[in-house]
Amino acid sequence: MLRRLALSLTSVVLVVGLAVGLSLISPLRRPPAQTVSLIHATRLTCLTAGRALVLGDAPISATPLGERTSPSADGPIDEEFTGPTVLVSNDLIVGGVLSSDPNGYTPCVTALPTGVLQVLDPASTELVLVNTDANEAVVDLTLLGSDGEISAVGGRGIAIAPGVSRTVALSVLAPQGPVGVLYNTSAGRVSALVRQVEGRSAPDTLAGTPAESQVIGGIPADAQSAQLVLSNPSENRVAVTVAALGATSTYEPAPAADLSVDPLSTVVVDLGSSLGAEASALRISSAGAVGASVLFGDQGSQASIRATDPGRRLGVLAADAGSVLVTNPGVEPVTADIVAGGSLTTVELQPGTTTAVPVTATEVGPIRIEADGPVLAVARSQDGALSYPLSPTEDAEANAGVVQADPGLR
Repeated sequence: MLRRLALSLTSVVLVVGLAVGLSLISPLRRPPAQTVSLIHATRLTCLTAGRALVLGDAPISATPLGERTSPSADGPIDEEFTGPTVLVSNDLIVGGVLSSDPNGYTPCVTALPTGVLQVLDPASTELVLVNTDANEAVVDLTLLGSDGEISAVGGRGIAIAPGVSRTVALSVLAPQGPVGVLYNTSAGRVSALVRQVEGRSAPDTLAGTPAESQVIGGIPADAQSAQLVLSNPSENRVAVTVAALGATSTYEPAPAADLSVDPLSTVVVDLGSSLGAEASALRISSAGAVGASVLFGDQGSQASIRATDPGRRLGVLAADAGSVLVTNPGVEPVTADIVAGGSLTTVELQPGTTTAVPVTATEVGPIRIEADGPVLAVARSQDGALSYPLSPTEDAEANAGVVQADPGLR
């Protein structure tokens, strides 16, 4: 009996001692997490032929559509493209192509699985779909007319092989305008452009992504016949609010008051003189996602602009720029530094306003903006014929390519 009691006490002492000993052992120190920067890879498609202007400090590869990847060369790029060309870089780049017929600047774009383009006169234009990926893309088109969806034969199941472009005659699908061309891919993704047909005059028009909130900047003070084009790709009527961000304040243009867009339809709002001959931007807010663009200029020399992404650092490579239209879409004042032609200009931007800033012109040169808040900007050529949208040259903080690498994970 005493022996059993002694053994029990010994066991208890051993367990307690072991527990105390383990508690005195220092835990294994885990190495601190490390911050690893990701590569900011960019892949853009330049859809037109002409003089390509590409801003970027890292090596850039420019490969004609369907050909083997070309060797990279240090940016920036100023060279002639003979057709659709794919740009690839391990850094953020901004590019576009100058063309003479029509006279304009067409930004290079990323491929998307969906988008919408607005056309005033389908008889003067054709749709170009480009597949730069390694797999086949299949595209469905929905035509959004002034009285609702337009039934069109041949707009569904358009197959586009890798490295190939397809042209669709809009005059066959939609004889009359205005029309919104909504594309969706059931496989792959494409870049899309509406361009003039031979013998007709129309601006190059790029696809935009339908959204509930968007800001279209770069409407100059001398814009003639400015028109806002809205397309509703949903099956419900959508109420739309339009605000103009002018030189001194934000206000509602009278022609855009009490605006709504019927299901699967497109409307054109003639802004007339409602912008007051001021450099402006338009903020479009809607209850559902809509496509939006602004056209201005005389017949035969129209320009088409769409919403761009705001940023704290923006840039573009431009030819013969004479001014920059800078918009502050936020609710706080912003200070922006604009560098062009080797000169620095600092401007104070009040909330909800647009400022036209003269810049030192160079034949070809970068225009860069650094601001303490998000801004939109569009450079204008000295003769007012060309618009160069500035794009972000760094990732937004919310999308920064930084991860935490924890070496302790297995």
